[in-house]
Amino acid sequence: MKTAVILCAGQGTRFWPYNEVRHKAATPVMNRPNVRRLAESLQQAGVERLIVVVGALEASIRAALQGLSLPIGFIRQSQPTGTAYAVLSALPLIGEEPFLVAYGDIVTPTETIRSLIARHEETRALATVVAQAYLPQHDPRDWIGAQVHGGQLRQIEGHSADTNYRLGGLFAFQPHIRDALNAHPGLMTSVPVGGMPPLEAELAQTLQTLIEQGQQIPFAEPVGFLVDMDKPWHIWEANARWLDYEASQLQTDRIGK
Repeated sequence: MKTAVILCAGQGTRFWPYNEVRHKAATPVMNRPNVRRLAESLQQAGVERLIVVVGALEASIRAALQGLSLPIGFIRQSQPTGTAYAVLSALPLIGEEPFLVAYGDIVTPTETIRSLIARHEETRALATVVAQAYLPQHDPRDWIGAQVHGGQLRQIEGHSADTNYRLGGLFAFQPHIRDALNAHPGLMTSVPVGGMPPLEAELAQTLQTLIEQGQQIPFAEPVGFLVDMDKPWHIWEANARWLDYEASQLQTDRIGK
């Protein structure tokens, strides 16, 4: 896993008013832009090259990544047509090798990325994802969720109360995922009865299509914590989780000494 794609092209309208001044992926978490922290975590997990898909407020993303000791290629997605098309736009720069995809607004320790890579290398599946069991404060209707069983995703459905896990915004793919991305219907069709499908090419819909075609989609659990900065109050949650995590690392070091 030498290449990772970070998606930072969305407008982040649910993050208002903070999306008025910077892209939400550039929001500071523990005094460091989150996309910078995420890029450094990917590097620590063995990634040697980044491809960053930008769009709205791209200057804040470029500034946050300035000086990073990794080669970075930027791709501009001028219209936010969805995460599947954003990944598809990055494929010409990747070649015939497995790669990672990370949403720029996820907050999680490096160990989660390492766990995903290990799971993907173990299974050699077409796609492997990070998925998180719902926490007490989560409303499944706020997320793109999944039914999981036996270490596999069995069904993906957007904003459904009938799911027990949510997708975590971290993915590992084999290069021939391009065929499934090219066949995307252009909207999220896997929604509850009566639900209005989002008119974007969601990466989750590609995964659901693969499941319907008989592909196995294994998943890895987050290690420590995972926060998706989707709403303004998630800034507080992300900072609180990182503070607790770093405090636990200090305690571990002290015990070790």
